[in-house]
Amino acid sequence: MEWSEWLAASGIVKLDDALEKELATLSPEEVIIRYYQALDDHDEERAYACLTRRSSTEFLFSNMGDLALYHTDYNADPYRQRVRSVTVNGIELLPVVGNPEGVVEYEVDVDVKYEPSLYFADSSGRHARFVLLGGEITGAGWRIITIGTGP
Repeated sequence: MEWSEWLAASGIVKLDDALEKELATLSPEEVIIRYYQALDDHDEERAYACLTRRSSTEFLFSNMGDLALYHTDYNADPYRQRVRSVTVNGIELLPVVGNPEGVVEYEVDVDVKYEPSLYFADSSGRHARFVLLGGEITGAGWRIITIGTGP
């Protein structure tokens, strides 16, 4: 069974859920806007819903101690970057160069204010982010695969 089939068959993704239905109708640009609106509103459920489930699983294993198997409390991670506010200034579709079929890439101009942190190096201000989106589950629409600092 494929990953996407397993997500739907196991009930992890419920296509009849109100949030899933809403996101399934959005264009890639609208998913990006909803994601950053959710960050600005501190709505983690909506922000995570904008991501593919595969990309969400990466949070289980990032920035953790050498002896841990996975994060038991994501909120306790000192390396977790905390957004105070974020504004999207612009979104530009980039030409497809080397992306898999069905994947689109956008350059997103954002203005972000972060909580002060001893651990995180990214500074508040204007940033370019490169967002890849694709479909993970039939009928679920576009989701964010990854967000990076360069194309």
